[in-house]
Amino acid sequence: MRLGSNPSAAAPFPSAADVFPARASSCSMCYVLDRSLSSQMGKPYSIREDFIIRNKTAWAASSQFATYTDRGLVAYVGLQQIMSRALDFIYSGTSTASGLQTDLDYPLFLRSIEAQLSVWDTQWHEAWE
Repeated sequence: MRLGSNPSAAAPFPSAADVFPARASSCSMCYVLDRSLSSQMGKPYSIREDFIIRNKTAWAASSQFATYTDRGLVAYVGLQQIMSRALDFIYSGTSTASGLQTDLDYPLFLRSIEAQLSVWDTQWHEAWE
């Protein structure tokens, strides 16, 4: 926005390579906040998974602009993806007003979520070492 800059000074527009890291971090943070608040409040989320969210790990590993805190944010985005998919599946029933699955094998479902969390945990422990 450059509100405090001299309007007569002509500054070049930043390139896409300069803007993308900030955009990726901002998008990831908005995604995390949206998923966290929607699960806490019991409301549907409003931000869909896009290219940046789906390719978060590749961006954090290959970008020269990714900071140490971006890696933590990317790890948390992965955790939020697992949890939001679990909540989406639990509340995807059509036989009740709340949408809660009544005929779901919950022990099996919870083991599958636990397996996904274990893979996430292993992946990020290896990435941090």
